[in-house]
Amino acid sequence: MLRTAVYPSLGWLAFCAVLTAVNWGTIGADVKACPRSWLELLVICVLMQPVIWFWVAWLRRRKVAELNEVRRILNELKD
Repeated sequence: MLRTAVYPSLGWLAFCAVLTAVNWGTIGADVKACPRSWLELLVICVLMQPVIWFWVAWLRRRKVAELNEVRRILNELKD
């Protein structure tokens, strides 16, 4: 699950961007903002992607290390 978590995060950003662009006629009247004013939020989301990737990679390494330790302990118990 951790290996594939990076790809849905990119897909989710793209999906939300397309959905917002397609429905801007409806959304724009409610928020009374120009899409260009949302550029700051988009930049923040894009800049957060590497942070998320590094966190996922760190978490995966930690979980694999825990798994290897448990396997080592179980093998010692079998012997």
